[in-house]
Order: sequence, then C-alpha cells, then structure tokens
Amino acid sequence: MSIATSVVISPSRALNWLLLLIVGCACVALLCVLYWYLPRANLLVASLGSVVAFLMLYFVIRAVLNALRQTIRYGLNVDSNGDVILRRLDVSGRVHESESVELRSPLILWRSVLLLSLQNESGKVKRLLILRDSVSDAGFRRLSLAFHWLVQAQTNTSVQNDLSEGNF
Repeated sequence: MSIATSVVISPSRALNWLLLLIVGCACVALLCVLYWYLPRANLLVASLGSVVAFLMLYFVIRAVLNALRQTIRYGLNVDSNGDVILRRLDVSGRVHESESVELRSPLILWRSVLLLSLQNESGKVKRLLILRDSVSDAGFRRLSLAFHWLVQAQTNTSVQNDLSEGNF
C-alpha cells in the first residue's frame, strides 16, 4: 500500500462561520453590558466607557473581516517514504514557499478534524488545522490514512528504540 498523496488545503468555511458567530455573540454581550451599565454611571465614565467599547468593537470586527478575507492555501504532499512537504500557494495555485517538514507531537487525527504540528528544518513549528470542508472528501481520507500510517510507523520506531536503550 502506498501512502503517497497530495492535496490542496483551502480555508474552512465552517470555521469562518463559527468565527463570525462568536464575534456576533461578543458584540451582543458588549451592547447588553453597555445598556445596563451606562445609565448607572456618571457622564464622564459613561462616555469614556462607550468610546473604549466601540473602539474595541471596531478593531475586533476589522480583525475578523481581515481574517475572513485571507485566502492562504496550502499544498501538502506526503511521499511513499513518509516525507512531508508543505507548500504555500496563492489564489492562482502558484507556489510561494516550499519546505520539508516533520510531524511533531501533539497530533490530533479525528474523523472530521486533523490537527498537525509540523516542524521545518530550521526548528519552527507550524500547526495546521484541516477540517473536512478544507479539502475534498477523497483527499481528507487519503490524508487521514497517510498520517495514521506515519504515526504508527513513528510509534513502532520509538518503542523499538526505547527497548534497546539502557540494557547494558
């Protein structure tokens, strides 16, 4: 069986909707607090509090909209030897960066979520969250199988190494 696979990972629409929902709930909570607190405060404290709250609200909404506008896509290649290559792609699919990475702990492999900790050659760790709607169904299955196989291979190697050390 070959574990070689290559997929393009797009931003998750479900995660974007969840982010919008959380920000919407925070905005409603902030408005409720202002509605109940401002009539009880003196004029200076009330005006200062409302200015700070609306500035905070403005910057949070602006940050969320910038995050939703980002269209960073990644290409993830796993070859038959278990080597992983991470490529950063632009909107048209051209490669901006390409680096060889290794799997590190923690690694979460669930039925609908893959959370990968990838370390490049310089030691920088990048965490990549892959939801089921970020890739095609077939691509998600291939990635899940490939990483399950890689984790199993790493576990067998580490168990053999742990048993062989310190026997003298």
